Amino acid sequence: MLKYKRVIILKVFIIVFILFPVFFSKSYAESDYDLNFRKDIEITWEYAKVDDILINRIKFFFNSSLYCLNHSDNEEDSRFMNYIEDIEKSSDKWKVKISYKHNDNSHQNLKELKIYEDPGKIPIEWFYEINDLKLRYIPYRVNDYLDELIEGAPVIFNTSILKGSFSQLLIHRHSGNKTIIAELSYDNAGIIDKFKVKIDDKTAYYYKKIGIKTNGPHQDPLLMIILIIFAICISSWPLCLALLSYRKKSRLKNLTITDKNNKHLIDPRIRNLEFIDNKTSKKEPILIPGTENPNILGSKENSKTLYEKYELFEKDILFVENYNESKRKKSNLV
Repeated sequence: MLKYKRVIILKVFIIVFILFPVFFSKSYAESDYDLNFRKDIEITWEYAKVDDILINRIKFFFNSSLYCLNHSDNEEDSRFMNYIEDIEKSSDKWKVKISYKHNDNSHQNLKELKIYEDPGKIPIEWFYEINDLKLRYIPYRVNDYLDELIEGAPVIFNTSILKGSFSQLLIHRHSGNKTIIAELSYDNAGIIDKFKVKIDDKTAYYYKKIGIKTNGPHQDPLLMIILIIFAICISSWPLCLALLSYRKKSRLKNLTITDKNNKHLIDPRIRNLEFIDNKTSKKEPILIPGTENPNILGSKENSKTLYEKYELFEKDILFVENYNESKRKKSNLV
């Protein structure tokens, strides 16, 4: 009965494995990109560099206050947070509602961000104003998304959009002989990991991501890992049973072969005399003299000491050997 249950479980596992792509391929085929973060998470960044002198120089040469410098009054080592309130998917973009706060204050400044599924639809002003907030999140498959963004980047006066190192977007703004460079480095989820603004190759403004906190009821990463491991163990159980069964049969087979081989390792004397088991032999046991002198006669009283009973040898062979031995000794005496 147990054997049939194992076979049924194995068949179910194989069917699920085969049909898995059929049921889940549709969600991946609908679009090239998707978001790799969800609501009820809080992302925290920390200011690592805020140089007021260089920031004022940027404002002077470019005659404008870039959006990314709106919070430049924050001190180094201070922090700001984004809490993802909700995510809504439309036909070509995601609307992400976030609560924006500084230095652990209560949630404030509710904003709605638009993340475009097609990087070619990102508005020009996001690059020209170097709007780090609206460029703070991009879809999953970050490198592919950035490659497509650079390939179809809009032509903007005095602005260049380039690809930096791995998962890095570079925005260059030119004014006369001055250039500012904004470096946006993303993590694997499409969230800004580091953001820098440089002028004359000096960093004026720099913040970095220091943590992501999950506040939802289903956000425990350890629980997800345990569930994944449990699922893998359950799914691989039939295969383990099959392997154990195969090993057991193989071991029994090897033991059988070993037993057969051991039968040929009997003492050579017994093998030469054609060993016969007493339980299966039909020949009579015989008495062989227990002394080397065949001329000594035994009586009923000493027969137990002079003769030994051997039930393991064939009578005919032992008789011939005993007869030949006696004949040889008699010829020696003559």
